Amino acid sequence: MDKDARMALYGALEADENDVKKAKAKAIQENKETYKVITISLYNDDYELLNDYLKELKEEGYHRINKSKIIRYALRSVNIKNMPKKD
Repeated sequence: MDKDARMALYGALEADENDVKKAKAKAIQENKETYKVITISLYNDDYELLNDYLKELKEEGYHRINKSKIIRYALRSVNIKNMPKKD
């Protein structure tokens, strides 16, 4: 991951954190759940890639980064119109 991509990720994560904090505060006021705990399956290669991203970002100084933040960033960044119909 190049420096520009890391900076974009960091900026998006920081903006995402601010949005999440506002949503959490509102949900708490409305007495609603703010997140769901889920289980997903990943191929070994995908899991290793996720761990590599996590390690690289931590080495670059993103100390509050975690797998969940990387996955949330990916979900918000994906363009489903470019999704192939077959793997």
